[in-house]
Order: sequence, then C-alpha cells, then structure tokens
Amino acid sequence: MDTTKRPLGYSVNAVKERAQKNRFACQQSLLIGLLNHYAKITIKRAKKASMRTSTIPVVTQIEIEASKVDVISLANERSERIREIELQKGVPSQTVERRFNKNVSAFVQNFVFDTCLEMGFFFNSKLSKKSKKSLQIERIDTVFDGDHMIADKDNILKTGEILNKLFTEKLNDKRVVVLEKGNPEIEAIVFANVF
Repeated sequence: MDTTKRPLGYSVNAVKERAQKNRFACQQSLLIGLLNHYAKITIKRAKKASMRTSTIPVVTQIEIEASKVDVISLANERSERIREIELQKGVPSQTVERRFNKNVSAFVQNFVFDTCLEMGFFFNSKLSKKSKKSLQIERIDTVFDGDHMIADKDNILKTGEILNKLFTEKLNDKRVVVLEKGNPEIEAIVFANVF
C-alpha cells in the first residue's frame, strides 16, 4: 500500500471526483449542443467558476416552438422542498445549501437529458451512484440519433469540451446568454464532431 502523502487536492478520490465533474460538464455541453438544433436555450454563468474542472453552464430556459419552460424555476422549486425537509430534520445549514445546489444542478442536467430524449435522441447510460441525499444524474456512454450511433464516450468528452469552452467564452462577457435555435457556431461544432 502506498503511504506517501499526496499534495492537498491530489488524493485518489479528489482526482476521481474532478474527472467525474469534467465528464458531467462535457456531457451537459454536448446535450445543450444537440438540443440547440431544436430549441432556443438560455444559459447563465455558474455562481462560482471552478478552478480545477470545467464549469457547467446553467440552463435557465428552453423554448421549443410555442412552448417555453423555465427550467431553473422548476429546479429551485423541487429542490426547495427537499431543503425544507432537511432543515426540519436538523441537518446543518451549510450541508443543506451544498445539497440544494447539487440537486438544482442535477435536476437541470436531467431535464436537458429528458428533453433530448423527447427530440428523438437515445442514450446508453447509467445513473450515478445512488444516494438518499441528492438526485442522481445520467452518465452517458453513447448517443444515438434514431438507429445511428453518433457519439461514443470519447467523442462525448471531446465535443463536449469544445462546446463547453465556447459557452464559457460567451459567458465571460455576459451573465446570461441566449442561444438562438440552430446557432451556426454550435451546429458547426456538433456536425463536425458528432454526425
């Protein structure tokens, strides 16, 4: 067994956790890219920018034809109920806030995933580790459009990373960005790397 001390933040668990967070950031960015072909999507900058991992843009609104969904309000409403129950049980407020933020993020990611399913995409995926404390997130291994596989795990990471950089650049100048349906910049990246 290796007993050497690793520098702070480089433990096996910390490295694994960062890799997982990067995977979710790339996955979410790819899902936003796929969905943008069918929908106008509003994203906003995350409350805190991550220094060691990719920052996940927050989807606040999805508009498909005449249907407009305020995703962030739904996420906050759902997570608020869980927060109230935990506070009543005496869970420390700092823990409750951390779980609240994690639940909002998970709800938004799952909503975007489900909306992509509605648009005809299919996925080979697994749910993240089961927890009684927070919502689970889908971990996508492959993406299908109809009968055709359009992205494997490596391609999801590669394309997602490119899209994540694009979204991060757009959010550097503005707190909120509206990605019009069929955004040419996003479509060029998606079609060059996925289809």
